[in-house]
Amino acid sequence: MSVIHPQQLNSIIQEDIEASGALLKLLEAEQQALKKRLHRDLENLLREKNTLIHTLDANAEKRQQILAQATMTGTAESWQKLLVLINNQKLIDDWETVKTNIDQCQHFNGINGKMIARGQQTVRRLLNILRGQTAVPGLYTQSGTTRDENGNSFSVVEA
Repeated sequence: MSVIHPQQLNSIIQEDIEASGALLKLLEAEQQALKKRLHRDLENLLREKNTLIHTLDANAEKRQQILAQATMTGTAESWQKLLVLINNQKLIDDWETVKTNIDQCQHFNGINGKMIARGQQTVRRLLNILRGQTAVPGLYTQSGTTRDENGNSFSVVEA
């Protein structure tokens, strides 16, 4: 196993804390913009989200390279084992912060995605009404989603 420098790991983890924390704030802002239908704000939020996601992806690649240098598999469990082997509680605690932030980001992203899908469904219905097409009532599937006349599946979201 090659030499792993805790400073290098700390740098990556600190970048991940900053990026995941900023992404979480953006997802919360996105949710508010979706609720208030501030569509102009969404474009800027999307651009900022893409930058942060790129940073997180680049750091994930760096983690993979570090694990490969340590002759460890590229899994989350291996990363956790590496941090334990280095025996640096601050790194372990900071990594837990990253994981918590990412979990919260996934939660908000899921909600926001459902809100967007619901908005698209509403727009489709309104366009069908304007075109004079009669709406076929959606039927619920086993998973709790509905299908429209084109067979597209939609989830029902409470905002």
